[in-house]
Amino acid sequence: MYQSLQVQHLGSDFLDESLDIPSPLPEHVEEGYIMKAKPKFFEPRPPRSSNVGQHPVIVLTRPDSRGCVKIATMSHSHPGNPPTRPASEFGLPIDPKKGESTVCVGPPAIVHVSYLRHQKPPIRMDPEEFVALRTEILGKGKTVQNFGTRDLNVH
Repeated sequence: MYQSLQVQHLGSDFLDESLDIPSPLPEHVEEGYIMKAKPKFFEPRPPRSSNVGQHPVIVLTRPDSRGCVKIATMSHSHPGNPPTRPASEFGLPIDPKKGESTVCVGPPAIVHVSYLRHQKPPIRMDPEEFVALRTEILGKGKTVQNFGTRDLNVH
């Protein structure tokens, strides 16, 4: 399932050297997956994110030529107060202990697939709910092709 990749960080908030890190294969990262990632690896990097643990994110795009995807972040407290909507408006799960989270519907963050981790078992949004979320974030005319055509069995 994993391959070793050389990742060059592009932002000034990231390390300047290349890292040899395990990476999920790009074909295992698809639109609509709810995955986890540490905010310190997002572009742009949120302030005070160095010690923040993994948070749920929603993959909005397929990996680009660099292996990066656009994501919608989920949190109970988004840094910088971006526009958010309750997760339940998009059919997203509610944590029974922490309560409902919110989804950032402002500009998406970008993260390299090597920093994404699948939920166990892998979780994918309902196609209609995903299209509604993606349209809200990326705008109209950005339709999703072939959404849901691949199996959720990620090895």
